[in-house]
Amino acid sequence: MKTNYDRTDVLLKIITAAEGDPISPVQLQKVAFLVGQECVDYLPPSYYKFEPYDYGPFSAKLYQDAELLEKKGLISIDVNPNGRWKEYSATFRSSGADKSSIPPNVVDYIETAVQWAMGLTFRELVSSIYHHYPQYRENSIFNG
Repeated sequence: MKTNYDRTDVLLKIITAAEGDPISPVQLQKVAFLVGQECVDYLPPSYYKFEPYDYGPFSAKLYQDAELLEKKGLISIDVNPNGRWKEYSATFRSSGADKSSIPPNVVDYIETAVQWAMGLTFRELVSSIYHHYPQYRENSIFNG
């Protein structure tokens, strides 16, 4: 299926779906992964490819794209005050940019997945992904 949006539009939608709250790397990776699994027929061919990694499905390109969105002023990337990980937040400018032509069913899925992921602890989120996609546990260092 031909799309008239790209993977960075999906990434921005994931971050804006957090409704102003920061989204952690594990939440960002796992939601983007789930979108790729559950909405595959509606995504651009260049959508992220995920590999089994330390905490399940991972795509380094996702972080590269987040940095591009930050350079455009659409998101901010900050270090969490309680840890060493980064957090991703929508900026005021992203509200105008978040008007891509992502199909409504994909937008609905993203919004539901983000709210679900943000309601779980790190352990619960990674464990849930492993439960539903055990092949992504292959290179894991997570024992939860």
